[in-house]
Amino acid sequence: MPGILSLFPPVVVQQFIEENFPRPTINIHWLMKTCHAIESKHSLSPGMTEHITSFIRALENTILHARWSDIMECGTGLPRFVGLKSMYTTLDKPVVLELVHLAEVGMSAFALEKVRLEREQAIFSCFSRASNAGQTVSLNELSRLEDSLPDYPRNTLKLYLTDGVIELEAVELRHIPALDLGRSLMGLKVLAFDWKVFQL
Repeated sequence: MPGILSLFPPVVVQQFIEENFPRPTINIHWLMKTCHAIESKHSLSPGMTEHITSFIRALENTILHARWSDIMECGTGLPRFVGLKSMYTTLDKPVVLELVHLAEVGMSAFALEKVRLEREQAIFSCFSRASNAGQTVSLNELSRLEDSLPDYPRNTLKLYLTDGVIELEAVELRHIPALDLGRSLMGLKVLAFDWKVFQL
């Protein structure tokens, strides 16, 4: 007997996508394939009330860890004119963007390089000690190592964001606590709404 996902995503999935990932549009073939995989691998059906929460959580996790360039429909995210020179507009509709690069533009290159070398040295020393002892570095040790690494000096971050096709550069006007150079993972998803966008 064919599953509930055989022909199209069920209403609960459509509602979740519309509410949490309104733009850009997720490719329907990728979405169907992912839903089928979740249903098969985890034995979860969005058609069963007791499975809905777990199914949606698995779907959300898969979407958040995907590259936008692999799953989004071209032309459904940022306005095409957003990269034109001397342009000023407002993103008046919510769009979820992917963080592809992060840079500190308010500190000297020397200060940033000094911290980078200190971090590399700390990582190298940790793995060297384990190797010399004939051991591997455990996940707990990696977690403690990450927490002990020196922080990069913080002033103003520059974000490189994409809808999967168009890339947008943004500079924080106010400190964004959730972003931290050296700790924030690339691939992080950012909801942009009512942003002022301009190109000089």
